[in-house]
Amino acid sequence: MTTLNNHFIIGLGGTGGKVIREFRKLFERENQINDDTKYEFLYVDTNAEFMQHGDPNWKVLGKSVQLDQAQQLLIESANLGAVINNPAGYPQIEPWLQPVAPIKNLININTVAGGQRRKFGRFLFANRAREFMSKANDRIKLLQANRGSAVKIHVVCGLAGGTGSGSVVDVVAQLRKQYPDANQIKIVVYAVLPEAIPKANWDSGNYHANGYAALSELNALAVGNYLPIDLTGESGRRVERASIQFNGCYVLTNENAGGYSVDTDKELPGIIAEYIFVKTQITNWEALDKAENSENGTFDDEPSVFDNNVKERSPRFLSFGIRRMVVPNEEIEEYLTYNFAQRAVNQSVFNNWVDGLGYADEARPADHGAEVRKPEFLQKWLLTDEHLMLSVGVLPDDASNTRWKKINEFWVAAVGAQVKDIQNTSSEKTKWFSELKVRCEKNFDEGYRGLGGVKKFYEIKLKARSDMARCIRNAIELDIFSDWRTGQRSTAEVDRLLSALVSSLEERLTQLDSRVESNSKASASHLQKVSDIDRRIGGIGIFDKILLNKLPDLFNEGAAHLQDSLICRTNEEGLKFARKLLEEALQQIVDLKASVGQFQSKLLEAGKSFSDEVEARLKQEKVDYKQKIFNVDDIRGLNKTLLVAEDTQKEQAQAVRGALIKQTGEHKQSFSAINERLSLSDLKEVFESVCSQEVARAHENVVVSQKRILNVNIVQKIREDYSSNSEKLGQFVRDAVNKAGVFVKFNQTQIGLSGPGTVSDRVGNVVKTSGVFLPYCKEANEFRDQLAQQFEANKVGAAFAVLGDGARSNELTVLGISNLFTLRCIEPLAALKAKYESRKDASEEARSLMHSEGDGSQFPPLLVPALSDVKATKLPLVLLAKAMGMLKERPDRNTGKPMTIFTYEDDGLPMDESLGKGTFLDAVEDMSEKALTLIERDLLPKIKKAVHAQRLEWLENVKSVVREIYVERGQNASDEIYQKYANMMRIDVKKLLELL
Repeated sequence: MTTLNNHFIIGLGGTGGKVIREFRKLFERENQINDDTKYEFLYVDTNAEFMQHGDPNWKVLGKSVQLDQAQQLLIESANLGAVINNPAGYPQIEPWLQPVAPIKNLININTVAGGQRRKFGRFLFANRAREFMSKANDRIKLLQANRGSAVKIHVVCGLAGGTGSGSVVDVVAQLRKQYPDANQIKIVVYAVLPEAIPKANWDSGNYHANGYAALSELNALAVGNYLPIDLTGESGRRVERASIQFNGCYVLTNENAGGYSVDTDKELPGIIAEYIFVKTQITNWEALDKAENSENGTFDDEPSVFDNNVKERSPRFLSFGIRRMVVPNEEIEEYLTYNFAQRAVNQSVFNNWVDGLGYADEARPADHGAEVRKPEFLQKWLLTDEHLMLSVGVLPDDASNTRWKKINEFWVAAVGAQVKDIQNTSSEKTKWFSELKVRCEKNFDEGYRGLGGVKKFYEIKLKARSDMARCIRNAIELDIFSDWRTGQRSTAEVDRLLSALVSSLEERLTQLDSRVESNSKASASHLQKVSDIDRRIGGIGIFDKILLNKLPDLFNEGAAHLQDSLICRTNEEGLKFARKLLEEALQQIVDLKASVGQFQSKLLEAGKSFSDEVEARLKQEKVDYKQKIFNVDDIRGLNKTLLVAEDTQKEQAQAVRGALIKQTGEHKQSFSAINERLSLSDLKEVFESVCSQEVARAHENVVVSQKRILNVNIVQKIREDYSSNSEKLGQFVRDAVNKAGVFVKFNQTQIGLSGPGTVSDRVGNVVKTSGVFLPYCKEANEFRDQLAQQFEANKVGAAFAVLGDGARSNELTVLGISNLFTLRCIEPLAALKAKYESRKDASEEARSLMHSEGDGSQFPPLLVPALSDVKATKLPLVLLAKAMGMLKERPDRNTGKPMTIFTYEDDGLPMDESLGKGTFLDAVEDMSEKALTLIERDLLPKIKKAVHAQRLEWLENVKSVVREIYVERGQNASDEIYQKYANMMRIDVKKLLELL
């Protein structure tokens, strides 16, 4: 897909000029512009009012944003009289200016007074068409020089007046002639329809009729029926057929689908400008590009009711809605959802299932004091004596250090190694024990676990006690969080468990001093024995053979006491360390308990909020007429059924916990992370979102700092205003979505119309695309996600996007697009058509000046005509065919009864097709669609080629046929059938032969 970062905005007439003005003012005010997006402009009008450089309406804080002269084209000067007096000199104008008589009256009328006359508007544009294309080409070249060849052209106009409405078809045709590649140069039209009730003095007669006429021509242009005369050419030829004239055409009114009305003059131009600005700043919304190019659904043009090969109505029309600010869930869904959410809170907090009630709001009894003293818990929580005294490692590196031995094991190995070494290396047995004492003391003072002596070891490790305490906390939190995550424990149980653990550890802490003293005494006792043995060994003489033989035993005995003394001394230091580590760990566990408590408080507050929501909805007996009416007792019955279904509630509670954990990230699964990442409003959003989904699934199963004032990020502002009240936040989103309804209402009857003249794949459907332009906010990322989820939950179409890149930080914008509909599907069309038909009947001048060419009868119908109506409109052609001898009567070969046959040639051979049974007057009452199509195909080219004399001859033949009908109807001039054909000959046949 080509990324279009070049945008060329063309404003036609007053509406187009206002849109450009509002766009440029918006651009000037904005301090967050996508540098990759470039804009150019061209404003075309018959009135210089909006082109004045001193106009204060084009200023922003004193700075003018008025267009340069190269971006303006004033088309007020044109000599209509010169064209009428010398038509041959203006071949690009003369063919469509016919008939001349009605337009002669405008020769002496100025351009302002001549407003709301579409053909006059076209005439004024035609005289400056070459200049228009020259200026347009210059603008496009500037864009292409900066940012590549792809450009999107936005053509904005109103359809009620004469300038924009009269020139838009030619503007599109000329641009497409110059830039035939509709993928590189995309053309999108924004056509503002006349409002139902215009302001005073706005309607000079053609106001609504112009709207219908312009729509008729835009549609004809889109299906290839209308190829306008090339206004920049010199031969009077029509522009060549293009597969895509405009990529899309927005049709807009001053009232959106939700009934929200705006001022056409003062508000709607700003809305269109805002829409163009927002969508062009976002360059990665593929769904919008597809919608504007009719690539997101069935594109086929609607065919003629007679001939599928003849295309009459294009679906390249769309509309948009924009709001810079949810559709609410129905009350029944909210009632069930909040009930589910409240029970999910009960499970998370209490986890106490009661049959017939569901999850209760009180904790179940348990002996947590005994549980926290179990060895297996102390082991996995790193709270054994061995952990606290660092007999085994607490920190991961220490715990995995294979050189570490437990205290007892260390000294058994260390003393044993020294004993063995002394015995193997020294022959003076009387010196063994003194050597051992020296070595052991040195080991104690310098050789413990590679960090110096024992005291040095604990001195060094004391510096890491905070990390060890956090490690202990993490081990505990990981375990209990896992239990909560899997639903084995509730937060209340975790809280009580931690309370019991704190009590247990505090008890152990008070015992540490006595344990230190006990080890000190034990160490002293062993040392006394070491001294005794040392004294005994020292008293042995070299001639005391008996005692000398006992030296090995005394040595081993002394070594044992040395070993036990070292163990006790190390334990003493370890217990002193344990006291400090335990104090730190206790604080961590207290903090953990507070974190659990904080989370539990959020849960309880959320639960209360959910209960309040449930209660509020139970009291809401009045419902909007668009809401589904329900029976409260039935809903309560279903609610109870779902709440006491244990499997359902366990599954939905597990889904909520899983969603909460997902919000914290896979590597931050802890109560601390939940508190850090999830505010109360975030928490409630998760519950509401998940429970809403679970309600739908369960139901289907049952039925089979300082507040900032300037530069405030809209996400932060919304969080300030709504984060504490999910219902208000929901209301905010609902309002934004409602007011982003597209600016046109649809006729559901027409949308649902099927049969001949329609495309079956589009029956009953208008394709909808929507997007939320939601700025990023690092201060409220989680809330932004919550807000995005709110919009996601209330999207209006299958194609939906939350877009952050390029979104302005101070605005939340909702866009809605409806597309792939033909013009018959819009509600205003019927009223516009009625005004159009009335204006056509008013005078020849009115009929002629409403269309850029002809009287409009040459364009395909915007509504699918009823078959009988179509046949009636074709009857003058059938009458002419009879007059030309192409209809003959002959007996049916099978029944012998008369039938009327249409004879024609195909590949030079005579062919015939039954028009209907009976004589001519009988056959035309039930005409064959195929025969009518063949008659139209055969006669229209002949009529077009016929010279004037031939047409007069055919008219005389028609008169003869009508006289025959007069005779057949009993020579009664008042006969209705005769009168119908006589009037048909006088008006319709003459028009068909261009003799009127």
